[in-house]
Amino acid sequence: MFLQSIQISNYKNLDLNFTPSSGLNLLIADNGRGKTNLLEAINYLAINKSFRNNEEVFPDNKIAEYVSIAAGATKDNSSNNLRLVWTADYHKHYYFNQKLTNFAKVRKNIKTLLYAPTSINLVTDGASVRRDFLDTALISLLPNLKTIISTYYKVIRQKNALLTNSQANDINSQLTYWNQQIVSLATTITVERILLVQLLIPLMNDIGAQIFNLTNYNITFNISSKFVDSSQLSLPRNKLQELITSNLKEKLQLNRSKEIETKRVLYGSHKDDYEFMIANRTVRYYASRGQQRLFSLVLHLALLELIESEYEDSYIILLDDIFAELDKSHRMNTCRYLLKKQETKQHQFFITSANEEDFTSEFKAKTHLLQLD
Repeated sequence: MFLQSIQISNYKNLDLNFTPSSGLNLLIADNGRGKTNLLEAINYLAINKSFRNNEEVFPDNKIAEYVSIAAGATKDNSSNNLRLVWTADYHKHYYFNQKLTNFAKVRKNIKTLLYAPTSINLVTDGASVRRDFLDTALISLLPNLKTIISTYYKVIRQKNALLTNSQANDINSQLTYWNQQIVSLATTITVERILLVQLLIPLMNDIGAQIFNLTNYNITFNISSKFVDSSQLSLPRNKLQELITSNLKEKLQLNRSKEIETKRVLYGSHKDDYEFMIANRTVRYYASRGQQRLFSLVLHLALLELIESEYEDSYIILLDDIFAELDKSHRMNTCRYLLKKQETKQHQFFITSANEEDFTSEFKAKTHLLQLD
């Protein structure tokens, strides 16, 4: 799958109509010209939200009748037109081959993987960012988990509402029901997250060795949880499931009065954290800013390789300002890795930078240069 054409009207500061390459597309422009807006627009078409958590899409100082992102997408030897339109009243509408449709129909025809400067938050920010990343990755690999994950958070909201609005003597029987739901759903989510990270670790070590020039990159991870600890992560799936189910059930039972007192759900997979380590040192606390940024890129590339092992379909890879804070050696190694990746897997890349000298001459010779007029 790749994009044959892209048309953007009134999206922030963008009005574009261009034909990208099916391989490497490179956009070099000064800051403030709209490089990130372009990648954001493509990604918005694919995931129905902004990666910058910014829903304000209308251009400043301009009254627009509509904002539109459209793309011609080729998949399975067929071409389709995908379009997202905001009307003047800020309502969103999706179109598939000129017919009004829902987002799910469009999503089946465009798959993106995004790395942006904000992706460093995976390393530097709180646990919820890492949980969200893992859950999104799991849904890409195992679509049936979407229902399980969304149901789990619905259960957490409902139990929180019960704890907040009810008297202690009124809710014991109801808590038993919600706790059973939490144990079942949280066990599945936690096990799948752990297994996902375990699959990513060797891929990250391999990619990290290529980019960092280290033969022993030695990435590991720890889990911070109230019902499973890092020493138990090597258990077989069935044993891990039994352990988590038992421990979580016990925690919820023994701490029922504590949850009633605090009026919050205190135990479940929504409280876990996953910390990555290099040479037994936590990346979050001990790595430099440049190392953290590169580590985040390695994590995204490892996820891409994992997806490749499960699905044959190619992806649209969006890499925004990937070389910020990286030295020349790491930039050269990253260029070499991306060239090899595109040649072997036929993904479509959109890469942005403010500096042409960030890229090797070999890399630039094999890319299609995009212009922002």
